[in-house]
Amino acid sequence: MARFMVSVLLIHLLVCCSYGGVDDNKPEQIHVGFTGISSERIVNYVTPSPSLKPETVVAYGTSPNTLNRKATGDSFVFGTGGHDFTIHNVKV
Repeated sequence: MARFMVSVLLIHLLVCCSYGGVDDNKPEQIHVGFTGISSERIVNYVTPSPSLKPETVVAYGTSPNTLNRKATGDSFVFGTGGHDFTIHNVKV
């Protein structure tokens, strides 16, 4: 369980702190979930701008200095009739 928590922390730090996009379009609402396969996780996050679509990618590894693995995913624009945003999904 501790190993999984470290992975979650590393993903969180990478998505929150290393994002190189526009300041007002930083990832928000970051979630890590199970896929039903013990070796997989799904990372979901939201970026507020539907027009600025950054690459959907998560880097991860065994320590903060060894984020040597990357996984790419897909994204789509979701709207609620006045507030649109982009949802990103990545399987690691």
